[in-house]
Amino acid sequence: WIPVSGLFPLLAFMAEHWLYIPLLGLCLAFGTVVKRKRALVLGFLIIALFTVTAYLQSFYWSDLVSFSKTTLRYVPGSYRAEYTLGLYYGSIGQKARAAAHYERAFTLNPGYTEAYYNLGNLLASIHDDKTAVDYYLKAIKAGPRYAAAYNNLANLYSRMGEKGKAVEFYKKCLEVEPYNAAALGNLALELKTSSEKV
Repeated sequence: WIPVSGLFPLLAFMAEHWLYIPLLGLCLAFGTVVKRKRALVLGFLIIALFTVTAYLQSFYWSDLVSFSKTTLRYVPGSYRAEYTLGLYYGSIGQKARAAAHYERAFTLNPGYTEAYYNLGNLLASIHDDKTAVDYYLKAIKAGPRYAAAYNNLANLYSRMGEKGKAVEFYKKCLEVEPYNAAALGNLALELKTSSEKV
């Protein structure tokens, strides 16, 4: 079966859902061979074994946290699982745990833009602005076309009172994504407040 043959690199250690179609062929082949009662009983036992195995496996898929933790047990280098856990812990307010998982994600994959970006968001939410700036810049370096990083970095510069840098990064965001409504609105507001102060 081509996807799991090893000819093409996969981003997943094991993707069992690619084995369903080949397994169907195996079952059909077994069914054509089965002519006697013993073989039929053996077939039912195999189906029962697969059924129990699938049931037990379903607990790993019950939610993203279970799935990610199971993935990390079998594939400790899974940056996606680390990132997913970072998103989860961030969403329930466990920011230190979220930060640790984001850091592991981009340590495993230094080009993982979203991990830098979300760590920047997390740090900005706790007002660690200078460190957040560093992570937004790393996100931009890893993914120069990631418009949200430019916009959030500009928002942060605006909050820090660095209006010139805010305008600069809103404009860079619009170079990447010209119709970004958030950046357009933020830039207009920034230019308006800057002109009122002059």
